[in-house]
Amino acid sequence: MSTTLDCQELTPQKPRNLLSPFARKIKKIEYGFTIAALFLYSNKITELLISGGASEGDGVDMLSFDYSPVRRFYLITYLLTIALVTLRWKKVLYTLLQNKCLLALLLLAPLSTLWSVDPATTMNASVAMLASSLMGVYLASRYTLREQLRILGITFGLVLGVSLFFILFLPHYGIMGGNHSGAWRGLETHKNGFGQIMVFTSTLFFVLANTQRPKRLYWLGFTLAFISIIFSNSGGALLNFVIATSLAIGTRFFCLSKNRFILLLIAFILIGCSLSVWLPEIFATTLGAVGKDTTLTGRTDLWPYAIDKIIERPWLGYGYNAFWNGLDGESAYIIRAVRWNTPNAHNGFLDLWLQIGFIGVFIYVAALWETFFKAALLTRINQSWEQNWILAFLVLSIISNLSETLMMSRNSFSWILFLSCGFSESIIFNRLLKHRRQARLVQK
Repeated sequence: MSTTLDCQELTPQKPRNLLSPFARKIKKIEYGFTIAALFLYSNKITELLISGGASEGDGVDMLSFDYSPVRRFYLITYLLTIALVTLRWKKVLYTLLQNKCLLALLLLAPLSTLWSVDPATTMNASVAMLASSLMGVYLASRYTLREQLRILGITFGLVLGVSLFFILFLPHYGIMGGNHSGAWRGLETHKNGFGQIMVFTSTLFFVLANTQRPKRLYWLGFTLAFISIIFSNSGGALLNFVIATSLAIGTRFFCLSKNRFILLLIAFILIGCSLSVWLPEIFATTLGAVGKDTTLTGRTDLWPYAIDKIIERPWLGYGYNAFWNGLDGESAYIIRAVRWNTPNAHNGFLDLWLQIGFIGVFIYVAALWETFFKAALLTRINQSWEQNWILAFLVLSIISNLSETLMMSRNSFSWILFLSCGFSESIIFNRLLKHRRQARLVQK
């Protein structure tokens, strides 16, 4: 019996002809809500409109605006997601139990209220984080991996299309002024955020162009996303694009050799991590293309001070979302030292350590490695492009968190995708193991 299986074969699906017209209508509504929710999480169009297109360096205080409508949108999304999850609570519970590391990580945030330096803030932030994280769990429990990619393709297509509309017809919103005048930002408040989402978009469209129809439409999306990365003037995003695309292509040629396959992935991670930190700064110094300095625009200056605070509470941290509170909290030490009001450590791993300690970082790395290992193994077994998306996304997550804080963040699109990837891979992998055990019994 062959052990090479398509991922879809491992995910039982209900025959479409057995669904009543009412059930099909409900399914379409649910499908539409999923796309709408992911669109909300994937960009900052609401914040952009509320701020009137304000840009960094144009003299406008971004914190002076009333962002309560944003919170209302998120609250509505939370409630609808909770309702959908409740309706399928058995399947959701099954999904959560497939990956113990991710489940432990989700539970650690509210648990940190017990030792937090600001218990009220930690509890409120934990509730919001868990509510938005349910979208990632819901995706893994409700849709197959191929269906998830199709949904993400529509979502990214909407983000790309609306972003280009803003850039071409509403340039005050779609193009930055101030310190980064002329840089494209689409539906984001900053060019770097736009560059990052376009990297995800281009990588996914590259995968979909090789797996699903209409191929020409996906190749068009890939090309437009690449052009958007260029005009965002984000050196880091351009480098991440090269790494992700190269990884998606490279793994296709190493599926038949285990040692070469693993070595390739490790090499991409090490080279990508190193270059993503230093190469944009080399460009900035030699070519003046990025407009930063050789200290990662102040990031590396604050990392030693963040480590000083980590040493004070290394094991459990200061509580989820309880460290960074301006000059009124523990973050005052770092802000006074670097002399600028930084909202975070600009490094996901350091921020996670500050919040939930070494234990939290260890669990996250374990969850990351488990997902990466399963995706690599499934790539070799199934040789499917869907697994290439998982591998490319995981590498991008590692690289992105070296200079930004994306992991375990409230309403973070990257974190939602990480959860959906982790739980989806665990479901597919565990079903594969079950199938192999059954095959051995049949052979006996």
